[in-house]
Amino acid sequence: MSDQYPTTDIVIVGAGVGGCIAALALVPHFSVTLVDRQQTPAPRVGECLPPATQRIFRLLDLMALMDGGKHITSHGMTSYWGSEQPQSFDNLCNPDGLGWHVDRQQLETDLRQAARERGVSCLWPMTLTNSASEPEHYLLSLTSADQGAITLKARVVIDATGRHSTFARQRGARRQSFDKLVSCWMTFGSSSAAQTGFICPRKEGWWYSAPLPSLPDGTSTTAAGLPRVLSFQTDADLLGQMQIESVDSMLQAAAQLPVLQTLLDEPANITRHGMVAATSSRLSVCADQRWFAIGDAAMSLDPLSSQGMFNAMASAMQLSDLLIEKGIDSVDIAPQYTQQSERIWQQYLHHKKFFYQQERRWQQADFWYRRVH
Repeated sequence: MSDQYPTTDIVIVGAGVGGCIAALALVPHFSVTLVDRQQTPAPRVGECLPPATQRIFRLLDLMALMDGGKHITSHGMTSYWGSEQPQSFDNLCNPDGLGWHVDRQQLETDLRQAARERGVSCLWPMTLTNSASEPEHYLLSLTSADQGAITLKARVVIDATGRHSTFARQRGARRQSFDKLVSCWMTFGSSSAAQTGFICPRKEGWWYSAPLPSLPDGTSTTAAGLPRVLSFQTDADLLGQMQIESVDSMLQAAAQLPVLQTLLDEPANITRHGMVAATSSRLSVCADQRWFAIGDAAMSLDPLSSQGMFNAMASAMQLSDLLIEKGIDSVDIAPQYTQQSERIWQQYLHHKKFFYQQERRWQQADFWYRRVH
């Protein structure tokens, strides 16, 4: 009976950065359908792309998306990690050039448009409600308030739904979290002309601030100056120690550090965006017969790494290369992709522990002790 359903080689669930990159890499070789539950990408801020991203954009002929002033160049980072004295890290000597502070919503909108223009079948808003496995394909049940219910038949499914891991969970995969990290964040207009990001550790966690292309309302300049994001990372059970549940309390806590106090001199257009999960987590299984998880759906990384979006793009490209090289019916892809993902995860854990060990001022404090023992 499944022959009655529309058929596609590959369905990608999730039209974020990773899902769109996978679609753009695969569509010259296969029929690809991209599904997302949102009509338009949601606004998100504080996102960085490292210089190596340029390699992916050039391979997919996407460099033009970064022109036109939609995103701003990343000039580097000033870090107080492990010392009261600042250390500066820039990309001037990086062979890949400079990175970007991106307008995430704008980037995802442009990637969606590029996917549509290059022949990807795009379905949104559509929610994946159920999936069933048949011998050589999957049946995906999708629903929409506007379009009703449809069922797609696909030979391969790629889960790009972020931490929700929607499809993978339907196939029985479990999500494993390895810490309790959360991020409390706000945006504001700063009178400071600083173009760099800042990382400032404290006993209870660490502060982060970086310039933004614009505030969530689209404002690129304010009466006070340039848009910035400010966030504090700590464990959920330690959050009460900081007492930053309001805008005023968060500003007061940040202003205790001189470098952040300078950024917060007469801030304007302040918006507190609440708290989001920032845990290091992964799926118990990131690939099985004819389905694969990429980006945050497979593994989510500590924001200290600044690799979230790049990991989504890189994993999308790694999987796409395997599918193109071996063919989508190859039984070798799942174990090889799993091995690649495991290597990345183990390398990530090594680097995460190494960098947290560099901060020795509060070794016995709960937040820091948990990350090195």
